[in-house]
Amino acid sequence: MRPSSTARRLLLASALLLPATASGAVLPLGPAAAAEADTQLVLPADAPAVDGTDAGAPTTLPRGWSRTTLGGDGATGYFEVRREQEGSTVHVAAVTPGAGPDSAESISVEVSTAAEDYCTQASGSRTEDELGLVTASTVVGPADPALDTSGDAADEPCVDASTLQVELSRGASAGSASTEVWFRVVEESPATDVEGLPEPAEAERGQVDVSGEPQDRPGGRDIADAPLVGDGIWRGTVPAGGQVAYRVAVAEGQTLRAEVVSPALSGDQATELGYGTDISLALLDPMLSADRTLGDDGSLGSEPARAQAAAGPVLHRNRFDSFNGPYLPGEYLVVVAMDPVDLDGLDDVGYTLRLGVEGEPTTVAHSVEPPFLAGGAATDAVPLGAPAAADDEASSTVQYVAGGALVAVGLVLAAGGGLLVRRQAVSRR
Repeated sequence: MRPSSTARRLLLASALLLPATASGAVLPLGPAAAAEADTQLVLPADAPAVDGTDAGAPTTLPRGWSRTTLGGDGATGYFEVRREQEGSTVHVAAVTPGAGPDSAESISVEVSTAAEDYCTQASGSRTEDELGLVTASTVVGPADPALDTSGDAADEPCVDASTLQVELSRGASAGSASTEVWFRVVEESPATDVEGLPEPAEAERGQVDVSGEPQDRPGGRDIADAPLVGDGIWRGTVPAGGQVAYRVAVAEGQTLRAEVVSPALSGDQATELGYGTDISLALLDPMLSADRTLGDDGSLGSEPARAQAAAGPVLHRNRFDSFNGPYLPGEYLVVVAMDPVDLDGLDDVGYTLRLGVEGEPTTVAHSVEPPFLAGGAATDAVPLGAPAAADDEASSTVQYVAGGALVAVGLVLAAGGGLLVRRQAVSRR
C-alpha cells in the first residue's frame, strides 16, 4: 500500500530534521570540497554539471556521476532518469559533503513517475558536530516474485515508466549556504530468475581470518582511485580529523570483513586526551551508502583502539528486506576515519587494517549481460568500473564470476509486493 501524498510529505519533512544517528545515512567520512584538502575524501571532480532548477523541465541525469549545486534551507532540484531497458531497475544516490565541515546537513531524494505516481524516497543527514559525507540512496525496480503482488497494481507504473522524476531536497537544518551534491545513477537489466536464490541475510561483526606479514599501504583520498587491495594486513596513517580509504572487490555471495587497530597511547598522553576520541571504520557499497553495512569505532587511550566492520553477504534478495545486508556487488570502499586529536605532536594516527573476503562468488542471470549501465553507452560489469586485480600482486584478490561479470539486481524493497519506500537502516549499528 502506497502512502498518501500528505503522509509522504510528513515522512520526508521528519526525515530531514532527524539527526544523523537516527537517519543512518551519514557516513564517517569528511567533506570533499569544504574542508582542508589533505584530510578529506574526494568525489569525482570531472563529473558533468547538471542544473535542475526548472520544475517544468527536469534535467536528465546521465548514467554514472554528475553533480549539481543546491541552495540552502529547503531548496529543491528537479531531475529525471530515462530508462533504456524495459522493466529495468534504476539505482539513484545523492551524495554531498555539505556546505562546510562544521555544518549540519540533510538531503532527500524522492522518485515518482511523470504522472506523479509515488515510487520511493530516501534521506540522509548529519549534525553540526559530525564529519561526514551525507548519502541518500534508493532503487526502483520489480518486486520480489516470491510475494503476492496481485493487490499492488497501482505500483506498476513505477516499473513500467520509461521516465522517472527525481526530486532532490535540502532540509531546513542545512542552513542558508549552498552545497554541491553528486548524483550516481546506474540502470540494471532485469533478472531472469530470482526465486531460487538465497534468502536475505546479514553478517555479524567478527574476527578477520587473514594471515601473513603486515605491508605498508597508505590509504587514498579519491574514491575512484583509492588503493584496490584484497585479503591482507595493511599499515598506514590517518590524519587527525580526516579519513583515508581503500577499495575492495566483493562479488555476489561474498562477505567483506575488516578490522582496524591503532596503537595504545602513553600513560601521559591517555590522561591528557581523556575519553571520547575515536578511530572509526566504515564500509560503503558501490553507491557510497553505508545503510546496509556494519561500521564501528574504538576510543584512543591506554589500550589499543579497535573497530570491526562487516558488509555481506552480498545477496540479490537482500533488497527485499529493509534490515538485511547489502545487495550490490562491486567495489566497496573501506574508510578509516579519525576524530580531531587534541594532543600536541599527534597530527597523524597509525593503524593496522586487516581485510578479508569470505565465500564463493555466485551468479544471478540477467536479460542483458553485463547487466549494468553505469556510465557511457556500454554496459558495465560492476557499478564502479570493470573488475581489476588488486594493486599489490602479493595480496589475494577477490574472484569474480565467469567473464568478470559481477551481478546485482537493485530491486525496490517489497512490502506485500509491488514497491516499498526503502527505510534507511542505521549504518553504524
